[in-house]
Amino acid sequence: MDALTAGLRGLTHGIVERRFEVTDEPERRLCFDCPARERLCVHGPERTLRDRSDATAV
Repeated sequence: MDALTAGLRGLTHGIVERRFEVTDEPERRLCFDCPARERLCVHGPERTLRDRSDATAV
């Protein structure tokens, strides 16, 4: 149980600390339902709405 708790804390520490970092590899599956995509994201729709196969070509 202690290992599980520590693992979950490790995975969620950025959320708990309210740090939301922009990905270097945006693509549709990751970005489509992101609430910041349309107005706050540094990546345009040509990157955030591309398919994963297109994302590896850049």
